[in-house]
Amino acid sequence: MSCINKFNNEAVALVMNNRHPRAIQKFHEALVQMRGVMRAFPKDLSAPSYVASRPKTAPRHHVVILPSQADHQSKREDMFLYLNPILLDEPTNLHPSTLALYCAVTLFNVAILYHIEGVAKGRMRFLDKAQQMYQASLHFLNGQGLWNDTVFLLSLAAHNNLAHIELEKGTVEASNGHLGHAFELLQSIKERALDILSDSELHGFLLNSSLQGRISSAAAA
Repeated sequence: MSCINKFNNEAVALVMNNRHPRAIQKFHEALVQMRGVMRAFPKDLSAPSYVASRPKTAPRHHVVILPSQADHQSKREDMFLYLNPILLDEPTNLHPSTLALYCAVTLFNVAILYHIEGVAKGRMRFLDKAQQMYQASLHFLNGQGLWNDTVFLLSLAAHNNLAHIELEKGTVEASNGHLGHAFELLQSIKERALDILSDSELHGFLLNSSLQGRISSAAAA
């Protein structure tokens, strides 16, 4: 599993240096390694019998949230996007929940890179790829029933960013659904929010969640 974090971290460094095409290649190398590691685990990591046999709280993971060096703006300037890549430390164990989290982080990082490219170039095909990767990341998180601060941030950011993509595609109901999930996540931690998020991040997520139900089809057109 160390190859996953190696390729992930090399890709993150490339993202931070705005070398996006090479970063995409590195992330895909990480995904290839991820598929190889997954063959050693049950085919369905989210199988109830498997989930029931392990603790609900994931083992301690070492992840580092990097500050974004660029101000990536959506063409819808009233929406906050979380586009900060995540570094992975060397895994300290081979617990299935560790694999699930490392896979989720890598997929999330791929998603935000495609999201950045989609916003910068105005190309829906990049946003479609970002959407697929966010959803795959959430699948790993939800399937394992993981819960810690990193899982919270990944889930919140994925739903937040998916809301933006759905709005760009004009699927307002789906966008509102993701905003609703993001709001529920924020409500679940309440006073602990600033232990996980910066002031500006919390403000951005809350601003977006306040849009739930107020976005009309006309606004998305």
